[in-house]
Amino acid sequence: MNKRINFDFRNIPDIRKYQSCPRSVKYHGLAVPNPSVAVKMYSMFEKGRPFLSDDEERTLKGSVEEILLGEGRFSIEPKLGIGFSIVSEDVLNISMWGGEYPSLINPNIFSWDERKVFLINLKRQRIEDVGAYCAWEVAILAHESEAWRRFLRSAKEEKDIKIYLADIFSGEILR
Repeated sequence: MNKRINFDFRNIPDIRKYQSCPRSVKYHGLAVPNPSVAVKMYSMFEKGRPFLSDDEERTLKGSVEEILLGEGRFSIEPKLGIGFSIVSEDVLNISMWGGEYPSLINPNIFSWDERKVFLINLKRQRIEDVGAYCAWEVAILAHESEAWRRFLRSAKEEKDIKIYLADIFSGEILR
C-alpha cells in the first residue's frame, strides 16, 4: 500500500544544527537503598567524553537512593522496587517497573543546571514537558525491556530476579 504522504517539511523547526554522534554507556552497579529496592545505574555520554569520576559515581548512587527513599519533593514511588537509571549530560532518568501491571515502565526525570556541580540543584521534570527518553537512551531501554520480559516469563523466583539484575547493557550506541 503506497499512500501519498501529505506533510510539509517546512513546518518542522530547524533541527539541522543538531549533530548526531555515537554514545558510550557504562554500568555503575546497583543502587540498593534497602532490601526491597534495586536499581541498575548507567551513564551515557557522547563517545570520547570521560565517564563519571569516583566522586560523581558516589553522588549518582546517593542521589538515586535519596530519591527512592526520600519523602521530600523528589521522592518517587518505587513500584515493584526494581528498575534502572540513566544519567547523561544534565538529565537523570530513574525508571521503575510496575504499577497496575508488572510490565509497565515508570520513568521519572530529573535535571540540573549543567553549569553547577554534577547532580546538585536537582529539578523534577514533567515527562509531558521534556519527554520520557531520548533516542539514544532507547537502546538501554530496549535492553532493559527485553531482560524484564525474560524475567516476566520466568518462574519469578529469587534466582530469576538476580538474573535480571545481572543482565546489563554496556558499550556503544552507534546508530
